[in-house]
Amino acid sequence: MLNSTITIIDPLLFNAINRLTENQSEVILLFYFYGFNDREIAELNHMSVSGIWYQRQMAIKEMRRYLEEKHYE
Repeated sequence: MLNSTITIIDPLLFNAINRLTENQSEVILLFYFYGFNDREIAELNHMSVSGIWYQRQMAIKEMRRYLEEKHYE
């Protein structure tokens, strides 16, 4: 990925991202923290734009599931 550091101070968000696959977490970080769009991420990863979109949607779904589970504990 890019040679920079991202600090996530919310422990729940950090854990939600950390639980994702390496590819999914990279897509989430590039999209939401670095401001890349799906086309730019696709070019970096040598994937299709639809593949990146799908990875992002699955990552969001997994993060939502984790955060909802932790919210109710």
